[in-house]
Amino acid sequence: ILRGLLETEDIEAIVIDEQFSSNLPMYPSILGGIKVFVAFKDFETAKEITIEYFKNIEESKKLCQNCDSQNIEHNFKRQGSNIILNLITAFISGGFPFTGSTDKYKRCKECGYEW
Repeated sequence: ILRGLLETEDIEAIVIDEQFSSNLPMYPSILGGIKVFVAFKDFETAKEITIEYFKNIEESKKLCQNCDSQNIEHNFKRQGSNIILNLITAFISGGFPFTGSTDKYKRCKECGYEW
C-alpha cells in the first residue's frame, strides 16, 4: 500500500522482504520486517507521505466503522479471554503467545456496533 502511495506521487519505491514476511508472519523481526526503499532525493517527501498515511490510520481507529462516531469504548472482557487463550496455547506449544490488538474489541456507544 505504501509503495502504491509513493508511486502516485512519482516516487519510485522498492519493497524488500515482502515474501519472507508473508510466508513467515510470526517472525517478521528476523530480517527487520518489510522494508521500502526510495532514492535519497525523494526521502523527505516519502517520509512525509508515510507519516501522513500512518496518522490517518490511527485517526480512523478512533471512529465507529458503522456511523463514524467518536463515542467508542473497548470491550476488555472479550480481550481478556482472548489473552488467556493465547497464553494457554503458547504454553502448550512451547512458543510465543499470539496477542491480538485491542482495536478488535470495540463498541460504539451511539449505534451499538461492535468490531
